[in-house]
Amino acid sequence: MLKKQEMVVKMEIPIYSGVMDPLGRVVLPIEIRRKMGWLEKTDVCFFPGQEDGEIIIRENPAAAPAHNICLFCGETRGLIEYRKKLVCESCMKKLAGLA
Repeated sequence: MLKKQEMVVKMEIPIYSGVMDPLGRVVLPIEIRRKMGWLEKTDVCFFPGQEDGEIIIRENPAAAPAHNICLFCGETRGLIEYRKKLVCESCMKKLAGLA
């Protein structure tokens, strides 16, 4: 039985699974790609993890941005690079207004 001062916090970690096709491809769920800010044609690197069966996937830091489009709206003009992501001036102003 829990005392009044004790609190149990459960974190739900989403688990995704997929099936590898004959060419070794696995689809990364859209939720993961959105969280990472990865668009179609994003250059990624694969590394063996510390645990057996673990693979680490990272965006290739040597690669140019995947597309010259705004991460949020798809605009192609007036882009500003912020933390290796492209954001248009309009979206940057909207984001600044949230702060």
